Amino acid sequence: MKTAELIARAQTGDLASRDQVIADNLKLAWHVAGRFRNTGHDLEELFQIASIGLLKAVERFDLSRGVEFSTFAVPCMIGEIRQFLRKDQPVHLGRTLQENAKKVKQAAEKLRADGTEPTVGELAELTGLSREEIVEAMEAGQQVRSLSEPTSDGTTLEQLVAAEEESGQWTEKVAITQALAELEPQQQAVIKLRFFHDLTQSEVARRLGISQVQVSRLERRALSALRARLVG
Repeated sequence: MKTAELIARAQTGDLASRDQVIADNLKLAWHVAGRFRNTGHDLEELFQIASIGLLKAVERFDLSRGVEFSTFAVPCMIGEIRQFLRKDQPVHLGRTLQENAKKVKQAAEKLRADGTEPTVGELAELTGLSREEIVEAMEAGQQVRSLSEPTSDGTTLEQLVAAEEESGQWTEKVAITQALAELEPQQQAVIKLRFFHDLTQSEVARRLGISQVQVSRLERRALSALRARLVG
């Protein structure tokens, strides 16, 4: 039986169909849980939280939209885990993120002193941190604003892109791809050049033939739109 048919039955109260959809997507839930394995929480606990998000995805999925269930389910599971981590963040995440944020701030200041606008890749090379750790630290310290706009939910597009590049982090690719496709063409170009090709705002401005101020505005609007789609 196809996933769409199972979900339709599940949404009418068929528990067997609901359980089948969940069973078919448990591997996806494990991969999403693995995305957060460095947060100090047990992977099994994270998997259980992801499974709650998966259950909510089955209940809320709109069959009329014509998209794959995984496209909707992945952000639901990620959102459920992030909500859990936000509540528990002061205990498990504070010290490490603060230390990394300090390293990133110092590295960014050094690069700027040399006349260079820092990129995620350059900061990672200078600090010895991974790309994902860099952007998480920037979010925690609300530093290096030219590279990422801080959000209230603790996530940025950079985290999703950096995580997707790692082995086993393929689960978010489908959601990112669809969200990008819904942006205006110029916004798409800015996001791809900034975060997929690791260019600075000045470099993007030269590439597109617009001002850096315009790039900054386009970036802010695009990130806001992407967060609304990926988180909401």
